[in-house]
Amino acid sequence: MSTPTGQPGQAPIDLQILAQRVYGNPGEGLVSNSALQSRMDDQALLKGFVGERKSHELFISELARLHATDGVQIVHGLRYPGTDHADIDHALVCGDRVFLIDSKLWTPDDYRWYGDAILAGPADNPRLIRSDFGDAVAKFAAIVAPAKVSAAILVHQSRPGRLTVDNSLAGHHPPMRLAADGLEDVIAWLAAGVPRIGASVHLHQYQQWQTITMTRVLEQKAGTPQAFRLEQRQAFMRAREEQRAEQAQRRAARQQAAEDWLASRKSKKQRKKKDLAQRQQQLEQSRRQRRQDQVLRMQHDALNRDRSGWQKKYW
Repeated sequence: MSTPTGQPGQAPIDLQILAQRVYGNPGEGLVSNSALQSRMDDQALLKGFVGERKSHELFISELARLHATDGVQIVHGLRYPGTDHADIDHALVCGDRVFLIDSKLWTPDDYRWYGDAILAGPADNPRLIRSDFGDAVAKFAAIVAPAKVSAAILVHQSRPGRLTVDNSLAGHHPPMRLAADGLEDVIAWLAAGVPRIGASVHLHQYQQWQTITMTRVLEQKAGTPQAFRLEQRQAFMRAREEQRAEQAQRRAARQQAAEDWLASRKSKKQRKKKDLAQRQQQLEQSRRQRRQDQVLRMQHDALNRDRSGWQKKYW
């Protein structure tokens, strides 16, 4: 069976990666030292922690209800590309597909995308909710390519009441979705990443794709062997680039030294040539002067021969 364009391709199967269905603990990034030392207040951290726990419970129940537990792996707390302490809350991985989720625990209200932010509450007095999740999703998609990546903001209610979401102006931003609506469409999208032959799952190829995609996802999960190996490779690449930069600097220094030597040699030759030309000019002037003096002397002597003694002039 050939591999379609844009899919992970062939790779050794890592049964150890595939055996673990859940990596990390929901909300662990919110109780890490970096998060606790950030500017987020304790109440916001606790709300985020509860929201992530609720999402994890929803994943487990929905995967069991839809009989997808064996095909989808869950990863909590991935690195947020470009930041020091923030993280992507969850990733659901199946075959060549990754679904990223940002968990929110919000009070009942009307939430809507507007521009690059989310507005909550009445139109004449809204609250502004900032979200960089879309930027993180785009960066993460580049990291795990060619795996397909989709994403959503999963909203849980903090208390009973009416809570609505409006994605009509979301544009390229991940849509908001209510946790109460379940994850059936998300799991169906993930299931489409399972390679098949007819109606049957191509198990060997699924395990290959899952290994490749999970390896790339786990490289962004701090503390995993995959992240450690990635850091080693990156450190090696940085060292090699630094070595290459030093070699290039040495080559440039040698080249500059050679150019300076050639320029100095050329300058010396030019000065020597100029000095020689000046000396030749001085010699020529001296010879002309001597010839002129000789001519004048000859003229003087010739005139003296025709003069009487008292009329002779001396040189």
